[in-house]
Formats: sequence, C-alpha cells, structure tokens
Amino acid sequence: MAKPKRASDTMRSTIFTVPPQHPDVSFAVLRRTYDGHRNDSRIFAALKMHPINRPLTLADHRPDVKCEVLLPDDAEDRLADPRILFEDYEAKQVPDQSDLVTHVKLSPRVRKIHHLWEDSRRFAREQLVKKESMAVLMIMHVPQLSPPHVHLLIPCRALTPTGWGAFAQQLARDGGCKRVSDAWAQFKLTL
Repeated sequence: MAKPKRASDTMRSTIFTVPPQHPDVSFAVLRRTYDGHRNDSRIFAALKMHPINRPLTLADHRPDVKCEVLLPDDAEDRLADPRILFEDYEAKQVPDQSDLVTHVKLSPRVRKIHHLWEDSRRFAREQLVKKESMAVLMIMHVPQLSPPHVHLLIPCRALTPTGWGAFAQQLARDGGCKRVSDAWAQFKLTL
C-alpha cells in the first residue's frame, strides 16, 4: 500500500516556483490547478501558518510562528483576520482565475529576529500594500534548525474599497519575481 502524502507535500508539489533573482528572495505562485491537483488558498495559508503534520484550520496557533494581515487603507476591517481574508477571497474567485496566491519568502541575514519582522513588514506595506493595493498575509517562522524567515502570501487580486478587484498580473507572472527582487534590493539600501 502506498504511503499517503502529507498535505504539505501535496501543496509543495502544486506551486509554480520561479528561479531566484535575489539571494534573500524566493518567489512562487500558487495556481488554481497544477499537475492535475486543484488548489485552495485557504489550505495554503493554513499550511504556512502551521508548518506541522496534522489536520489544520486557520484558527490554530503556534508560538514559533507570528502572523499579521496587512491591508490597503480602504479595505474592510473584517479582512484583517487571515481566516476571513482567505475565505472571502476563495468565495469571490472568478471561474477562469488561474493564479491564486503569490508567495514571497524573505530570508535575509539579520542581527535580531524582530528586525526581520519589522523590515519585512515595512517592505510589504510600502511595496505591496500601498503601491499595488494588495492584501498581504505575513508569516514569520523561527525554526530551530534553519534560519528565521518571513512568508508573504499575496492574493492575486487587488483589494479595493468595494472588494476584490483587478488581477495582479504584474506580481503573479514570472516577471513578478524580478519586480519583487528589485524592490527588495532597493529597499535594503534604506536599512
């Protein structure tokens, strides 16, 4: 009998990864379907928020993981809850939407872990939320056996005062990796 795949193994095999363009930045896009598997942004967010192998919900919490939703100024306050953000996003998908979530992983070397969080937060707020009108779920992992890092999960549609708007093709395609990497390189010059 074949060993069943863990949810994290299945999700990792269904994300389209772009070759890195900056040593601190990893970039990938979660597609609605990939290699015959149908994806769900709620499950992807839950797996990033809870990197463990057991049944998960977005309501679970771990002390070595820090999460925060960053929203455009005019977005609805209720979307600051990651569970509500991704449930609303999934409920309002359009039938032909192929790109679900842009996933950026920031792994810079820092002297203090709180610098990683604050620098990543400032970058996400300035470059993604303010400039692109994107919602961002920030997730910091502080694993014991590897360096701390921050995941930025960005739903692939702008968030407007009236709800989910235009597709963020500039971030959800291969060119998004260069765009984010270049923005990160410029941002690091200000630190």
